[in-house]
Amino acid sequence: VQATGTAAASQSVDLVARVTGYLRSIHFEDGVRVQAGQLLMVIEPEPYEQQVRLNEAALLMAQAEYDRQVEMAKQNATAAANVEKWRCQRDQAAAQVELARLNLSYTRITAPFSGRIGRRLADPGNLVGPGAAVKLATLDQLTPIYVYFSLGERDVLRLRDRLRQEGITPQATVGKTPVFVGLQD
Repeated sequence: VQATGTAAASQSVDLVARVTGYLRSIHFEDGVRVQAGQLLMVIEPEPYEQQVRLNEAALLMAQAEYDRQVEMAKQNATAAANVEKWRCQRDQAAAQVELARLNLSYTRITAPFSGRIGRRLADPGNLVGPGAAVKLATLDQLTPIYVYFSLGERDVLRLRDRLRQEGITPQATVGKTPVFVGLQD
């Protein structure tokens, strides 16, 4: 049986910015193959680097005050509520540091898997980010590749009859029937 099919990528992802900023640079040529983890684009990282520094300073301050409150509590010079308050503030500051580092990591857009990247849809200097809803590029994984095709009812019935003539139940061939794919020529 011969059927016309359509080839499709086994995985496809639209690359979008997870943080807001100006697109600083693009590190691929349109239509080339890229490797998993390869740097594709950079969004200006400086505001996010400063946010990390700011949150690290707040964490240092909260840790120092917590340590001071613990020492004071040993001398009965402060309330247990103050110690708990500063422990909570220290933990919140630590979480803010991790969140800032995560946002900084989003300024470097890398390929989630190997494949062929399409054309870039934003140029350096454009403001990108979650609010802008700008797709930056599309990455398609072509190994393996899927081929979709349909068989008409007559072909299915003809194949089923042939299998039965050979003493094979059609259910036994599910997932085991060889399929060959080729170009028109």
